[in-house]
Amino acid sequence: MSSYDDTPQITALYQEQEQINQAIEMLSIGGTVPSFAVAPPAPIPGEAPVSMMGVTIYTIAPSLELLQAAFDALTARYAAISEELNALGVTDTPKPDGRKLKSGSVNESTSV
Repeated sequence: MSSYDDTPQITALYQEQEQINQAIEMLSIGGTVPSFAVAPPAPIPGEAPVSMMGVTIYTIAPSLELLQAAFDALTARYAAISEELNALGVTDTPKPDGRKLKSGSVNESTSV
């Protein structure tokens, strides 16, 4: 059982998991990845921070490999959140349902 002190963290994890669930659902019905962001690494204590700004990449026709990588990363994070919630004492967390990636540009499904 979780404590009340964990409530903000549990709420944040549930919100992130729901957003991930929506993204997985969109990709599984043929959605695409029109853009993604890349940020510099977090500063390491005692070292100078990286002096670069994050960038957003806009994709015109994302490859199946890019879509698969996004789908796999989302699926892995979804499972990791379930484990984090379980470690906090939350029971009956949602389980991935075996959805598959459906490419928007190619009429085939790729198993995950």
